[in-house]
Parts: sequence; structure tokens; C-alpha cells
Amino acid sequence: MSSPSNSPSDPPPSEDAASKPKRVSRIMSLTDANVARLKPEGKRYRVTDKMNRGLSINVGVRGGKTWEIRLPARTGGRQTWIQIGSFGEVSSDEARKKAKEHWGTITSKPEALETLRAKKGAETLAQIVPRWLAYIAAERAEATHKSYKESMDLYILKVLGRRKLHQITPRLLRLWHRRMGRHGLKTVGDVALRTLSSFFRWAIANNKADTNPARDVPRRAGRVIHRPMSEEDRRKVGQTMKEMMQNGMGNPIYLKALQLKMATGLRRKSIAKMEWSHIDFERKFVRVRDKAFRIHGEKKHPLGPTAIAILRSVPRIGDSPWVFPGRDPMTHMALGTLNAVWNRVRTTAGVVAKDEEDRYGKIVKAPKPRLHDLRHTKGAILGAKNKNTMVAATMGISPEMANRYGTPHDEEVVQANMIAEAALGADLGIFPDLEGFSAAASTMPAPAPVQIVIQINWPYVAKTKPRKKAPKEPKVQQPVETKIDWPTAEELQRLVLEKPVRVLAKDLGVSDKAIEKRCRKLGLETRPRGYWAIERSKL
Repeated sequence: MSSPSNSPSDPPPSEDAASKPKRVSRIMSLTDANVARLKPEGKRYRVTDKMNRGLSINVGVRGGKTWEIRLPARTGGRQTWIQIGSFGEVSSDEARKKAKEHWGTITSKPEALETLRAKKGAETLAQIVPRWLAYIAAERAEATHKSYKESMDLYILKVLGRRKLHQITPRLLRLWHRRMGRHGLKTVGDVALRTLSSFFRWAIANNKADTNPARDVPRRAGRVIHRPMSEEDRRKVGQTMKEMMQNGMGNPIYLKALQLKMATGLRRKSIAKMEWSHIDFERKFVRVRDKAFRIHGEKKHPLGPTAIAILRSVPRIGDSPWVFPGRDPMTHMALGTLNAVWNRVRTTAGVVAKDEEDRYGKIVKAPKPRLHDLRHTKGAILGAKNKNTMVAATMGISPEMANRYGTPHDEEVVQANMIAEAALGADLGIFPDLEGFSAAASTMPAPAPVQIVIQINWPYVAKTKPRKKAPKEPKVQQPVETKIDWPTAEELQRLVLEKPVRVLAKDLGVSDKAIEKRCRKLGLETRPRGYWAIERSKL
């Protein structure tokens, strides 16, 4: 009697079924040495552990090895396997430990089986990232969205895009981050790691993930720029601004804006775009709705007597809604105006860079004090006598930056801000002593809702003689000799896409900059920075 497989009545197997690779099941002791010796055989196959039949290693067509555990089969359903990590990231002992934990959870909690099956059908990183980028575009600055999108497209999704969120572990990210460092992408790797950390914070808030694996990955020691001004430099700057306003050496409104930035510690954009309707003199707050703040929603920044005294002295220009208008009163001041005013005040006050000594005893020339250092100065004064919760609530920074452990009361925030502004008010010469500051804080009446309109000559122009420029001699263009015979545009486009620019430069006998200039001139497409390093890492 012939077997059913040899019966002439059976239809021949289809070409699709014959060409589809089949899995071959085997049983052996899955130690690290035995798993490392497993080789790809042109088709996927699974090797089951001899001691734990529910644990297996799945070997792919190209040699990739993944640990899997078998879940109890449904009644009338298919057998379900879930992945618990890749070999190299998870050792055999760790895989057995994870398998026992999963089996114990399933035995004690039957509903955990459905949770594991839901993880198997969860979305991948590449499927969730577009929704996160849409959220970033709506809530954060345009430059932040551009930076996050470039990191995701160039360095993250190409490697981790097919993985589900629960499969991205700290150990996997450490290996990925270390590999980027070996290919000369240390700084880019840190930026990509910060991008992943921001994504997982959003995923946790939206119940897409349980933990943030990027938080446990050590980063390269970055350079922290924190240079608060000394008390001597603060007094020099404050005295210089008063003398400049008295002598008419600059626009007094712009100098008032610089004084307000120094007293409040607000960012440059928040000062430039401040409106009269945002200021609540009675409750001593100013509303800031700028995306530059690291928190979402409306931010109420406290105002002390120093800041209120500065705002009361600022004249209102016609019907302009801006506290610090630009040349056109119906538009706010340009962001670069504060930088120009600060450079002039800094130079006049004699606040210059001071050479510092690094940890090796080498003299390093420090950069000039920045405009943003005024914000660091306010934060340093707050942090000297207050905990980080006060700094976070007063300066409007994120909990991660200030290491927040709680939410203080509004009264505590106001008192902490008043103490900090007392020191800055003495530097600016508005309240020379603390008693005058306290008396002004208790007796200063709330200003009238309608501001006094003062007519001033606009704009203020410094009284300087125009410089006489020497006449320029006409330049005679010399014919440029071509050193090489460049290939055609089509041929050059093909060569640039096939090999790195440095290799192509050696073949043509020119520099890599010459090739880049040639491509820009002809409008040719080039590979993005770091592309060939990623391609080498895939080999």
C-alpha cells in the first residue's frame, strides 16, 4: 500500500510552497558556546533547549540569533512565540532567567498571557515615531523638530526602526552607542541618544512604553557651559548701563530690556516678545507663552520689585502692544538687538574674558561673557541658597534639568525670587540696600491699567562721525586654468553616489572640497554627513 504522499491523486506542490523556506526544529543544550557555533543554513531554523523545552534560539537566514519563549497554545489556535532578546545582548543564563519569570507570571496571573500576546502585536518604533514628530512640531521649536527628525532618519530608524519598544533595552542601546563611537560619531551618537530619551519620555506619558532605556546609557562627557558672572562684574555692568542712559549713549528702551533680562533671568526671545497685556502688576507675574520654555502650557514668571520698577520706567510707544518695540512700533524688537546692546555694554564696562586653568594646569583662554550668561547668573544666585525645586519653578526649566523632587507653593517661589532680585537690584543701582528693597516691596502701589504715553525721538542714533571708506581699485579677473578634465555632470553624479568624496578626490587628483564646490555649482545631490560610516558599520 503506497503512502499518501506518493498517491498519484494528490496534486503536486505549488511553486510558492516549494520556494518558501521552511523551519527545521532541533533539540540541544543551549549554552553560550553551543549557540555561538550555530551557522546559517540558507533557511530559518529553531533550536530548542534540552533542559527548558519552552526556550529556543531562532537562527535567521543571515545568521541573526534571537531568543524566543513558547506561550501556551490557545484552544484551536496557533502556537505563539515571543522574542526576549538577541544573542549577544542576552546570554543563555539570562534567557533562562527571563523565561522562568515569564512562565511564573503566566501561571500566577492568567491575564498576563494576553499582555504578552499584545506585546507581540505591538507597533514598531518606525510606526510610532511619525506621531511623536507631529507632537514635537506642534509643541516645540522648529529647530528642535528638525534636529530630532534628522537623528531619527539618519541614525536611529535605520538600525532600530523594526524593533518594538519593549525590545529596545539599555544593553542594546549601549552596544549601538558604542559602535557609533568606534566609527567616529561620538557627538552624533550623544545627540541621537538624547533624541531617543525624549521619545521614550513621550511614549511613557502616552502609555506606549513602561521604561526609558536611554536613561541608563552612559554618554560621552560633554562640555557643560555654565559661566555665571561674578559680583564685581555684575556691579560694573549695572553701573555702566546707568551711565549710558544718563549720557544718552544708547537707546534707553533697549538698555531697560537688558536690565530686565538681568533681573528676571528670562530668555532673550521672552524679553523681545513681551507684551503689556502679559504683565500682571497686581499679582507680580508675567505670562510667557514661548516655546523656548521647557514646559508646556502657560508659564507665569514671578516679578520682584526690581523687575516691576524697571517695567514702570519703560515708556509706552503709542498704541504698540510690545513692551520693547522695534524700529516699527507695531513689531517687537529684533532678537539680535539685545546681543548688540550687550556687546556694547560689556565692552564699555571692561568685562572681558579671563584666562582659566584646567585640571591639568594648562592655561585656557575663556570665551567672552555671553548674553545668556545673565540667565545663568540669576540661576546661580537662586541655587546658592535655595533647593532645585525653587530654581525649576522660578526659571521655568524642565524637571530633569533642575532635578526636581516636588512642587513648591507660589508664596515660596515669590519669596525666593525677591531675595535673588534684591542682590541684582543692588548691582543695577535701583535699590542700593536691602532695607530700601523691602520697603519698596511692601509699599509700592499697583500701577494704573493705562500706561503714560511719552513721546521720544525714534530711533536713537549714536553721535559718531561716519567713517570714510577708501576707494576700491577695480579687480581684474584672471583666467582660471582648469587643473583636471572634470567628468560630465551625469558621470560625476554617479561617482558621488557610489563612493565617498575622499576616495573620489584621490582618484581624480583633487581635494574633497573641490568636489563639493563642483557639485554645488552643478546642483548635484551628495550623500549626507555620516552616511558612509553607517554603511561601513552594516558590513
